[in-house]
Amino acid sequence: MLDKIKENYTRVKNYIKDLAVHTQIEVAAGAVAGAIVLGSLSHAYETKRSLYQPISFSEYEQLEDSAHAQNRNLNELTWFYVGANDFTAKVMEAHNYNSLWGIIPEFHRDWFSEKLEQEMDTTGRRYRRNLRDFAREIPQHARGALRELSDLTSASQEGNNLRTLFGQTWNYDYTESGHWEEDETCTTDDKGHESCTTTLRYVCDNYHHTWTYNPSQGVRASQALIQSGQRVPNIQRLQIETPTHTNAWNEQVIRQSFRKMHNREPTQDEMLQASQLFKTGSQYEIHIDSARSLWSQFIGSDSRIWRNYLSTARTTHKTTGCYSTSGPREYEFAEDLQRRFGSFIEHEQSITRGMGDAISGVPELEHKIKLFFVRQNPTMRVHYPELTDEEIRNSHSPRRLSREVISEARNLYRQNIPKGNIDTGYRPGMVALFSLLGGILGGLAGLGTDTLLDKYVFKSDRRYY
Repeated sequence: MLDKIKENYTRVKNYIKDLAVHTQIEVAAGAVAGAIVLGSLSHAYETKRSLYQPISFSEYEQLEDSAHAQNRNLNELTWFYVGANDFTAKVMEAHNYNSLWGIIPEFHRDWFSEKLEQEMDTTGRRYRRNLRDFAREIPQHARGALRELSDLTSASQEGNNLRTLFGQTWNYDYTESGHWEEDETCTTDDKGHESCTTTLRYVCDNYHHTWTYNPSQGVRASQALIQSGQRVPNIQRLQIETPTHTNAWNEQVIRQSFRKMHNREPTQDEMLQASQLFKTGSQYEIHIDSARSLWSQFIGSDSRIWRNYLSTARTTHKTTGCYSTSGPREYEFAEDLQRRFGSFIEHEQSITRGMGDAISGVPELEHKIKLFFVRQNPTMRVHYPELTDEEIRNSHSPRRLSREVISEARNLYRQNIPKGNIDTGYRPGMVALFSLLGGILGGLAGLGTDTLLDKYVFKSDRRYY
């Protein structure tokens, strides 16, 4: 029996040695281990990072009181960005968790639901507007802001039509000419006999380019551009109002965010700048000047240039080597116009898309917050009588609802204020990247281990194999 055990032990030992000598199992093992280690560390970091989102509030009370004192109203654009900022900030403030206990999902969900309920409350009134108020008001302000931006949206519709018209003014095509050449390939066998084969190879000689101009379409595009300028002679530049100072409650959250991101206390100017991010980081401020400049150029200098080109544009032919080439200046101008019309439309869409999505998205997010609270705290069902038993029963789990609430809040903020506070949402791409890096480093370490084992540890055993 003892001899049998020794025999099996020797067989297993030799098998392991054989694996180490003749395979690179260390490489695979190192790669797997490295991917797991770095991937896990990255996951833990991303989870912890996602528990705290830098925020700043808009000080809208200051803006509202100032406007009221002057017997005027804030414009809808200001109210929309104020609402989008503070609604999402309240959700993210409720989600923020400083303790390491926050990485335990159950503890954090309890915290999140409790804080969200405080932000939803209509009786506590820590602030002038709570989540319910903003959820009700933001869609109204979004519609109002879109009305205020009617010249921009009208110009975008005009631009889309003009892009199509200018795309029909020219046609480009080319044909190719070439010749066939013989290629002879010869081989010699081990007896010295040579055999040759001949194949044909096509060689391109020239491209024959044709730019076909459509005169009637050119005139039509010119007239349409003139009429667009008459319908939308300019795009107004609306003013988003900002606070002139910060209050203590806002400074507290700004300081917390600043310490998290910069490891130091912010200056008074930096706190004021943070409170104004709802404007300075907004899609409107990022895109409106470029959009206005493009439209002014379309209906001004571009329109005049195209009218002059109507008398010089003509179908053109050109032969070159087998490469692309630029066409006549009239053709290139029409192509550039189409590209810039596309850029103009993108500027408009960047501003208005988030507003349109907020009209339905904000009430849906508020509804999801209610569902999350009730699913997390079933005994508190009486707080939200507007929810039906069926929709509560058919809703997602508290864990999934929690993730969706914070994810959608961050997305709403990012969509409308992309250059505001830094987004610290969970980044699965970073986890995948570090897992890949861990796999590469682990594999290299395994390769080094395999080499050392072969060279030193199992050197004396090679005679067995």
